[in-house]
Amino acid sequence: PTPAGAVAYLHLPAGAGRQAESVVGTQVHGTLDGGVSKIRRHRREFSLPFLEAHDTMPSFDAVLEPNFVEIRNGVDNAAKEVGTRFDFKGTGAQVELKGKEKDASIEMTADSDFQLEQLEAVLIDKMTKRKVELTYFERDGKVEKLGGDKVRKTWKVRAGIPSDLAKKIVAKIKDSKLKVQAGIQGDAVRVTGKDKDLLQATIALLRKEIDDTPLSFNNFRD
Repeated sequence: PTPAGAVAYLHLPAGAGRQAESVVGTQVHGTLDGGVSKIRRHRREFSLPFLEAHDTMPSFDAVLEPNFVEIRNGVDNAAKEVGTRFDFKGTGAQVELKGKEKDASIEMTADSDFQLEQLEAVLIDKMTKRKVELTYFERDGKVEKLGGDKVRKTWKVRAGIPSDLAKKIVAKIKDSKLKVQAGIQGDAVRVTGKDKDLLQATIALLRKEIDDTPLSFNNFRD
């Protein structure tokens, strides 16, 4: 119980919302979603535990997580074909996977613009056969001139939801009027609702509205 004449700081997890209004029957000041609110009575401070009710709310995370094993396989298969095809033999054509996880990229080097187009076509074919969606890559980067006719192009691997996309996802969910809450959690978006049907409806919405990004959904909690 809250001692008389105290100021209680109620530390709430994101999405706890207005569940806190029932705590000790006092007036709650300020916003509760994802923040720290206080119940004002007098001078002293003390901590209250997390609300257990929030922990039982169904939720999931929307994430952008490419399969790096299959991306590596796609690059290796492309490199193998480049090394054996007659039209690439004796040239400087090569394809390599650079970096890891969020810093990963695929680098293609060729002796001419035409050869670069051929190299990129091989890579697209191998990724498609490995069932890696091409939307996992930023493929619109500029072609770099390396001296002479040599050129290079880089595909950036998209891993983790960037802040601008996360804000777009949250806005789409809010505009849908679905009775769920969405909040940005690092490079993911967490969605919380009162039942699984609402969460499934939210997933269907995101698959329709965010069709240029291969979102996946995990960390389901009942």
